[in-house]
Amino acid sequence: MPETITRAAPSMLPTVPRLTTTYSRRRWERAVLDSGLHPHAKLLGLALAHHAGDSGYLPPGHVQDARRLAPEVGLSGKFTRMSLNVLQNEGYIKRPPIEEWREQLPRPVTLTLPPERQEPPHTGEQP
Repeated sequence: MPETITRAAPSMLPTVPRLTTTYSRRRWERAVLDSGLHPHAKLLGLALAHHAGDSGYLPPGHVQDARRLAPEVGLSGKFTRMSLNVLQNEGYIKRPPIEEWREQLPRPVTLTLPPERQEPPHTGEQP
């Protein structure tokens, strides 16, 4: 007698949560290297990625303090702070607003990718 294969109905199968990767160090580093960022910001970004955890997060008081990062990357404190601001303004990192941060520790940093730039649709107009 031939064997019959029974298949479970889709509703009977266990549900497996979908894993979404919000941070990939390799992808983040590639985006920074391929960007038009100033070389200081790129260097600083790579140092942050080196220290970030698997989720791309640096907790408060970690290495993201300009006084600790500056000697590590060979920049002055001023250029380190400026590069942190460039990374934030361009969407490569997120930090809580400085006006709302009440801790004595440096603000936490989350490595993010900027939204893809969208060009407006072409109007068809010829120059």
